[in-house]
Amino acid sequence: MENYISPSQYSSGGWTPNTLFNKNVDKEYLDKFIYKKDGTPKTYYRYINEVPVYFNDLNKSLVESITATVKKSDSW
Repeated sequence: MENYISPSQYSSGGWTPNTLFNKNVDKEYLDKFIYKKDGTPKTYYRYINEVPVYFNDLNKSLVESITATVKKSDSW
């Protein structure tokens, strides 16, 4: 999984690997880079909790679509 970062005066931007989904991370890494001291995700990662939900819903929708199609064309 990759993230797109818009170019700015601080960065050339572009697609970068998403560390959370591309390697094993430990609690120390999460506390240092992902979460603020109050336990909320840093701005860059504010939607990180929604990613698994999005893909699970997408997967469920695809499965429902495929099984509905198979049932309709059962007599082939």
